[in-house]
Amino acid sequence: LSARIAGATMLSGRSLIRTAPGIHGPDEAAVAELAGGREVNRQLGVEVGIDVDEAAVEDALGTGIFSGAGTERSRFAQAARGEFLAARWIADGGLSPGQRDDLLFSVATRKLVPQLREVAVSLAELSPEFEAVLLDRDPLVLLRSDPRRLDNGGRERAVEALLEGARDLVVDRWDSRTRRSYSALVFPGIVDLLASILGDASDSPWARQIACDLAAECDLLSLAPILTDLALDPEADLQVRVAATSALSDLADEAQLEKIRPLALGPLKEDEDDELKAAALKILWPDVIGIEELVGALSEPKRDHGIDGDRMFLAGSLVSGLKPDDLPAMLRCA
Repeated sequence: LSARIAGATMLSGRSLIRTAPGIHGPDEAAVAELAGGREVNRQLGVEVGIDVDEAAVEDALGTGIFSGAGTERSRFAQAARGEFLAARWIADGGLSPGQRDDLLFSVATRKLVPQLREVAVSLAELSPEFEAVLLDRDPLVLLRSDPRRLDNGGRERAVEALLEGARDLVVDRWDSRTRRSYSALVFPGIVDLLASILGDASDSPWARQIACDLAAECDLLSLAPILTDLALDPEADLQVRVAATSALSDLADEAQLEKIRPLALGPLKEDEDDELKAAALKILWPDVIGIEELVGALSEPKRDHGIDGDRMFLAGSLVSGLKPDDLPAMLRCA
């Protein structure tokens, strides 16, 4: 019954349930609206029919799934629980596929209605049929789920959608929930796909940055030579070079890391905020460069205000690599 309430409220954009008679607002559902008909409980191993009258709805609202939301009002105690229950109600046959798609997808864009993305993510986990629909119409959303369930074709489609979304500036590179899925996106052709993007200077710099991130998260060692060349290419977009350098942290061998050394030690005119320098220092310290080289590489901030690369490195990676014997050199630097 709670799943039925979730479906009725979440899919209609109403977050509150008014528990007393009277006029309810546009963001509220009345108990009377939620009552009527029957629901089937399929979670007990045997299907059990439930008559949904107002008393049954009120009983459900009294469980720990719901919490008070002011005078004579209730809501789901956790929005995520409500979204999952709405998805379960749909998966259990609460809506036909046509009704489901009419509610979840925008007619104009054929993409998911943004407010219902989390419901759709949960539904994709419950329904392989809907997962296939989502993979065809809005595959980016599946990256917020668990792409390990996808076959190789589905993973390839998801990666292509991710890169296309980066080109269209609709993907946030730093979305942690999306980035968590990267390591599960490996498919047989991913090396060739990413190599073509990394090697194409005319491609979108945002797509190339995400290609660097994917190479690192998917542990694609064979892309290390391409990433090394990209990091060292003075004609490449600076942020792409930073992403390529960062990706080399777990991919590069000793010879490739040695090639990166000049990025950490020598001033680069194009690296105005020392972002590339900081990325190189982070992957080279302390295994490739020692304390004396590090001290010699650190410089005065280029800006009086804001955060430059050296400040970021000093605040983050430096301390974890220091040993007691390094203290005299650091004090001289200070």
